[in-house]
Amino acid sequence: MDLSTPIFDQKPSKKADLVAEQLKWHIVLEKLSAGDKLPHEQQLTEHFKTSRWTIREALKSLEVQGLIEIVAGAKGGVRVASVPYERASNLLANFFHFEHLSGSQIYDVRGVLEPLMAESVVDLLTEEDLKALEKTIIISHRYEGDEANRLKVRRAELEFHHILARACSNPFVMFICRFINDLLFHFIAFNKPMLKSHVAVSKRNLEYHQKLFDAYCGKDAVLVRAIMQEHMVDISKVMEKHQAYIEQGLIKRRSERPNPAGLDLDDQS
Repeated sequence: MDLSTPIFDQKPSKKADLVAEQLKWHIVLEKLSAGDKLPHEQQLTEHFKTSRWTIREALKSLEVQGLIEIVAGAKGGVRVASVPYERASNLLANFFHFEHLSGSQIYDVRGVLEPLMAESVVDLLTEEDLKALEKTIIISHRYEGDEANRLKVRRAELEFHHILARACSNPFVMFICRFINDLLFHFIAFNKPMLKSHVAVSKRNLEYHQKLFDAYCGKDAVLVRAIMQEHMVDISKVMEKHQAYIEQGLIKRRSERPNPAGLDLDDQS
């Protein structure tokens, strides 16, 4: 058992944090996979020359992060876990929640990655993937209606891109593209002025998605990339326009609303 792998110069202040970092590096450098066992608690206590409470705190930290699972019982122990996309993306979303991202900032990245990703999956999409893409297009035809219906359509529009991302063989590109799609869904869903005017946008999205679907069926990688590039440029312009409208509207409403308590009132309309 070699758990003496180096960590960065800036060491955690707590012993439990140091143990957790060492165990992370052990998992990475030993190329452990989901289901592989880590040393028992007693072995870890002896190796790190610390108390079992410190070891348990370190293991609990890794469990919360989704890197390990602790199984009780005689045949149990500490095993490496596969971190699901949902857990990783939720943690990352918590960070960006306080960064006040704009739609245009998101599209600065999406406009570069999405065409590359789209082209890379031309020969990787299965028949099931193509059927799933077609299903999102069918749902997207219903872009007119009430707010609940528009949310369903918006979800279907982004699921079209999710299907492509999930087929990507590059896990880093796959994660970033899926994460951006999730950000965009919440960006639209929680901005009612944008959602109300999304009918025209959905109509254009539908046209692009149909063109992309036809290009995928024809396995035309060059055409796929060109269409996706045009799609990203078109929707980024719309996003910039609506972002400015929303910000101006929020500033105006905040300045006009009475605020006797001096509170920072968010728009709840």
